[in-house]
Amino acid sequence: MKKSTARALKVAYVSLFIAACAAFGALTPVFGGYDGTENKSPAKTPELIVDGALNTAAGTEFESWFSERFAFRSPLVTANALIRANLFSSSAEDDVIIGSDGWLYYAGTAADYTGERAISVRGINALAIKLGLMAEYVESVGGRFVFAAAPNKNTVVPNHMPPRYVKSTGAGNLDRLYDAVASYPDINAPDLRDALTESDYQKRDTHWNGGGALKGYISIIGAAGREPGAFAGAPLVKTDDFPGDLDKMLYPALELYDERVGVNYAWSYKFTSRYRSEDDITITSECGAGDGTALVFRDSFCRAMIPFFAQDFSSCVFSRATPYRFDELGSADVVVVEIAERNLSALLEQETVFPAPERDESAVNLTVVDAEVDFGEAYGMTLLRGEIAMRVPEGARIYVRADGRLYECTPTGDASFCAYIEGGCGDAEVYIGRRRA
Repeated sequence: MKKSTARALKVAYVSLFIAACAAFGALTPVFGGYDGTENKSPAKTPELIVDGALNTAAGTEFESWFSERFAFRSPLVTANALIRANLFSSSAEDDVIIGSDGWLYYAGTAADYTGERAISVRGINALAIKLGLMAEYVESVGGRFVFAAAPNKNTVVPNHMPPRYVKSTGAGNLDRLYDAVASYPDINAPDLRDALTESDYQKRDTHWNGGGALKGYISIIGAAGREPGAFAGAPLVKTDDFPGDLDKMLYPALELYDERVGVNYAWSYKFTSRYRSEDDITITSECGAGDGTALVFRDSFCRAMIPFFAQDFSSCVFSRATPYRFDELGSADVVVVEIAERNLSALLEQETVFPAPERDESAVNLTVVDAEVDFGEAYGMTLLRGEIAMRVPEGARIYVRADGRLYECTPTGDASFCAYIEGGCGDAEVYIGRRRA
């Protein structure tokens, strides 16, 4: 298409779209209303006066309220998306990238793809230390710890990304993290990328399909020192009835379906929680044919893996709640932390709940540092949160001395930390240090 023709089409399209918006806007008082197509709570009705004073946020509130109740909003949004996708090969939804051959990608993964969301060197080391402390605690109470990062779709399937997104040629966050955790014997961290291919991801959804989930599960359960159940050898069944989340974002007025891949197996597990959907914050299950117990801290990538865990273990707890409550794991034989690649930074920043390990001061080289420390109480323990007022050297760990005892802290950023201490404590002195060989 010539540039002049393309420019003329865009001008005509914009003019037509503005005219349509004006017309439908005038119809809003009669035909408008919240259609509930977005996965969020509706904007509140704007008020000009709040608590007897002028509401300075009324304009912004009205904009949000009106945009959700625009007359024929859902069909108009869908029509706009279809025209832009088919005429200009561009996305009308900020969260969706239109790729080639019918592939859609979640825009939130683009920064990983291009390398723009690189975690700092200290951040990668801090995340490895954090995972090591999780694993140490799980091992101390008799469990086995597995960390599993679910790769972004464009990490495994980059060839359908638009050429304007230039894939980074350097080591990504996943590569660097796997290198960092390799020296931690308690961290079982299978690289799921090794098992996955293009056929394992949904074309019109953010996630892998049932076949990809099964491959991911086999890698995870192998890292836990177990064999998967008989379902691992069952045939895959394919149907065309999967509603992709990216299609829902892009075309809210249409019912579009992607290929669904499932495992054809006679499942015998049952849910013991008040199960409503696979997105429940907490799901519990039991299975008479299973063996052992599992605690799975998970996100949406684990939806398709729930049946596999539930069938293989006599009882399971699946939790989407944060912070992760390791202090409640009880007698779990296997503890899994599963998180999407795009959320590795969030994993570093969130607190994880378990008693801070006490350390032998003679085994650590310590340097006292200035730090802001806040004290509180949480989950029956004393909670210390702090920020060190200096750059933490690469590979250094953070310690706190409280009531004459030395504890290792959990990193929550490049220089921030937390520590859950059983019992009370007075003033705390903060150190950075390294373990002696």
